[in-house]
Amino acid sequence: MYERQTELPYFEHKTEFPNQKDQFLIAGAVDLVNHFNKSGLMLPVNLEHYTKLAKEGVLVIETNGLGVVVGTAAYTQFYENGVWEFGGWAVTEEYQHQGVGGRLVEILFWHKTHLNTVAFGNKNSGPILEKMGAVVIKNHSKLPAKAFELCLTCPKKPQVGCCDTIYSLKPIMTEIKSLKHKEEAENIGCSR
Repeated sequence: MYERQTELPYFEHKTEFPNQKDQFLIAGAVDLVNHFNKSGLMLPVNLEHYTKLAKEGVLVIETNGLGVVVGTAAYTQFYENGVWEFGGWAVTEEYQHQGVGGRLVEILFWHKTHLNTVAFGNKNSGPILEKMGAVVIKNHSKLPAKAFELCLTCPKKPQVGCCDTIYSLKPIMTEIKSLKHKEEAENIGCSR
């Protein structure tokens, strides 16, 4: 059974970054995503890019009670027309179906709510995103061409093109934004 002895660091608030523990956590997140890359589910990531995401405060990492990274999620790309991409969403097999992935999404989206967010969903993440309220984007021409550049690095690309389903996360973000406003209003009401 998974005990919630977790850590979800927001690196952007740190004055000394990255310290040794931060580097360990970021490297663990990179290793986790690249583990799923080996099975063809995710594209590879690198330490330099993830360190940058951590500094920008758009990377969340969950650890178990021993400090081992068991999950990660991030806003991984930022496009010129204001579209953000959610990705790098991975949970170790041992910790799947225990709420880790949902918690990562909730914390990241609560911390940084951006209405114009998309996600490239694979066979694992797609159904979860749909259950959360994400909507399939059928007209890919509305997305920036740069969003598909990473697909060129996919080993499946020559055979099948973009093999992911692309989702708009606007319904999820709209709900979170509404909840944030409601909480802010309640906090203002409580302080009077």
